[in-house]
Amino acid sequence: MASNLPKACIVGAGCSGFTTAKRLQDLGVPFDCFEMSDDIGGNWYFKNPNGLSACYQSLHIDTSKWRLAFEDYPVPADWPDFPHHAQLLKYFHDYVDHFGLRPLITFNTKVERAERTADGLWTVTLSTGETRLYDVLLVCNGHHWDARSPEYPGTFDGPAFHAHDYRGPFDPVDMRGKNIVVVGMGNSAMDIASELSQRPIARNLWVAARRGVWVLPKYIDGHVADKASMPHWMPRKLGLSLARKKIKRAIGRMEDYGLPKPDHEPLEAHPSVSGEFLTRAGCGDVKFKPNIAQLMGRQVRFEDGSVEDVDAIVYATGYRISFPFFDDPDLLPDAENRFPLFKRMMRPDVPNLFFMGLAQPLPTLVNFAEQQAKLVGAYLTGRYRPPPPATRSRSTSASMSTTCCARSAPAKAAPSPPATRCRSPLAPKPDGWRRRSDRLTEADAPPQGSQPSTRIDRPLEPVEQGQRARIGERQQLRHHHAGHAALQVQPVVAVAEPGPGKAARRASCRAGLQIDQEAQAPTGRLAWERVVVQSQVRRGALQRPGARLGELAGQQKLHPFMRQQARLAVP
Repeated sequence: MASNLPKACIVGAGCSGFTTAKRLQDLGVPFDCFEMSDDIGGNWYFKNPNGLSACYQSLHIDTSKWRLAFEDYPVPADWPDFPHHAQLLKYFHDYVDHFGLRPLITFNTKVERAERTADGLWTVTLSTGETRLYDVLLVCNGHHWDARSPEYPGTFDGPAFHAHDYRGPFDPVDMRGKNIVVVGMGNSAMDIASELSQRPIARNLWVAARRGVWVLPKYIDGHVADKASMPHWMPRKLGLSLARKKIKRAIGRMEDYGLPKPDHEPLEAHPSVSGEFLTRAGCGDVKFKPNIAQLMGRQVRFEDGSVEDVDAIVYATGYRISFPFFDDPDLLPDAENRFPLFKRMMRPDVPNLFFMGLAQPLPTLVNFAEQQAKLVGAYLTGRYRPPPPATRSRSTSASMSTTCCARSAPAKAAPSPPATRCRSPLAPKPDGWRRRSDRLTEADAPPQGSQPSTRIDRPLEPVEQGQRARIGERQQLRHHHAGHAALQVQPVVAVAEPGPGKAARRASCRAGLQIDQEAQAPTGRLAWERVVVQSQVRRGALQRPGARLGELAGQQKLHPFMRQQARLAVP
């Protein structure tokens, strides 16, 4: 079987690289994985010898353990809710060793160059001087290593460095007693500012940024915030509206902490998460300034005209998306880091190139890369056939123009040919390239009368031990055409009158939720639900979603699970 499958090259052994390797190993797809460092972990390898890790000593992941676990390898039960980076790296090592991936990774070997040949294959040149030929290239080199620092008029005479080089209050610069400016309001900026602003360290600390952001807490109402989620059948707009109201009630206005008012609603952009920053700002340890206007030796002028004496500047201003092994400009993002990709991982015109984990997903990259690897594996083994290049381009363009982050709803694309279940990989061959050896024959063609469907399993999101909201061990999602985003399904709840009896409802609950995407209607647990809310929204009668849901819950007209959500939604 493996001899009939394309051979892949995986660049990098961070969390995206080794989870991709694990998926290909499960499916029998031959591959080589090259890592320039001496071990796995990538960005989470503290003081990585390759110099590309952005880990600092006090770093705790902003995603809870409930959201970052791999599907088939749970996190340790005794972990805290938000583990330290050393615990996460140990988890990665245990995962790699458990599935026997370490012997399959070539360490201390860098991919120097990757070029497409005339027939669409990939020539890969290694740091050892060796050149190899591959059918497929999977780029897993990450996007948090090529630091991007702003340029301002003037010069600064003190230490100024990027957050990528920050390791702690004393490394690379002893920050005690200094006036510090942290530029940016992302997650790294929040952590570094919170740590340095404590009185035993900084004399004064200002955060400078072009605009305000929403700073979300790690806990809401005593519970881990990112464990809360709306049911899959709830309309997305209604779910976002309820979530935003909850966030605003929980944290109030940013202006009350001395921060600028955000120019967007919560969850409209990738949020900054910190359990300490708002407290430090409310205590006055963190002060806010607009963006830097000019550097003046040992002083800094800000855009509001104020001037402060400054001893050190930390630029927490993000990263460039870089692929140093590519020379082709068509395979590189533009100056604004815009890089249109089908399914967030595939160039529409290059069917054997995949960028894994190249997005800013919610809540974490670990699960996102794992799900991407499942789809790539299905493609390489012939169980998933993407739409034609023209359709992929239209879908990608529409997605880029209507979304701002990886979790946004997939854009609607023109109808595309159905996915084909093949008995051999990549049959028929994708447009624009051919195999290293032409092994495909007429016997490899899809059988006559085969059903155009691809079945993809996706587990339920992790839940607390003892929680009784589980509706089954796994959800079965059946996709009838390749135009749907296989990893971001948002089911539509249909109105059904009248509902079945109690026995039928219980049987349906046990069966779990099964959704027919072609018919756009559920056929399992919720098919009998009378969704009065949806019709009210269409008629414009639902002016206050929370209040209306509360009324319906009080009248016992909703399913018990929806009643629970309704009570939580009432202002």
